[in-house]
Amino acid sequence: MNFQADGEDLNGRLNVLDLNGLFSGNAIAPGRSFSVRLDISF
Repeated sequence: MNFQADGEDLNGRLNVLDLNGLFSGNAIAPGRSFSVRLDISF
């Protein structure tokens, strides 16, 4: 049996990325995500 849980940005803050260089500008990072996986093998 294998159990796996992954979470990202669980505090709910808005992440803004500042990009510099050839493609300069601002971008908003992805929001919250959470996943759970359970594998059972015999």
